[in-house]
Amino acid sequence: QLNQKKLGKMSSMRALVVLVAIAASAVVGFQPIALTGRSRMSKSLQSTSGKGFGTPPPPSAKKEAAAKPESSKEDNKEAAKVVRPPPPKNSGQLALEAMRRQRAEERDAELRKVKQIRQVDQQLQETPAAIPEKVAMRMGQRMLPFVGLPLLGILVAFTAFWYLATYKNLDVEPVAVAATTIALLVAGLLGITYSIFSTSWDEDREGTVMGIDEVSKNLGNIREGLSRSRENALTRERMATMSEEEIQRALSDLDRRDGRGD
Repeated sequence: QLNQKKLGKMSSMRALVVLVAIAASAVVGFQPIALTGRSRMSKSLQSTSGKGFGTPPPPSAKKEAAAKPESSKEDNKEAAKVVRPPPPKNSGQLALEAMRRQRAEERDAELRKVKQIRQVDQQLQETPAAIPEKVAMRMGQRMLPFVGLPLLGILVAFTAFWYLATYKNLDVEPVAVAATTIALLVAGLLGITYSIFSTSWDEDREGTVMGIDEVSKNLGNIREGLSRSRENALTRERMATMSEEEIQRALSDLDRRDGRGD
């Protein structure tokens, strides 16, 4: 019986020790979990609010003042990146650009001549060139004195030579008759030329009486027309080497560049 009592006490002591160990392990294992959960909650509350619950407080003036210089520095850096000028070009690059620009301008000028020639040809096909009626009337009025007087002189000279040879029995040399007639004919031709050049070719302007200003102006127009005719002949030769499709494409490109420039 004593042994049985001792065994019962020992078993009860072992059971008590086991229970104490289990309780201690449970307390030790639960404490970190609670602490970690509480620390996480406190950290989340501190991150979402300044002190306690509610909306976070506005940033202080010192923080804003410290943030402004940094933002201004970044803006200055970005502005410096944007405003940075391109590197300077050397003389060779500038000369090459000038040569390309000159060639492009010469080609555009030639294309404008081609366009003008085609427009003039189209106008001549629709309405053939003719002297305006007012200009023709002015020329006729100027020819009356400048051409009529030499022709009248020829008639008078023939009559005078015939009268002298018939009624006065004077031997008139044929050379004198021919020279007088040729001189008056030349005067008549010069009168026709002067009548044309001394007339105002502008329908809305009558011109002066003698037409000296009109002569110089019309001669200048004729010289310009001759030089333009030579240039047009060269341009037509170049046009003959190009197809109609190439000419149309070049003219459309010229119109597009001119429109973009305007």
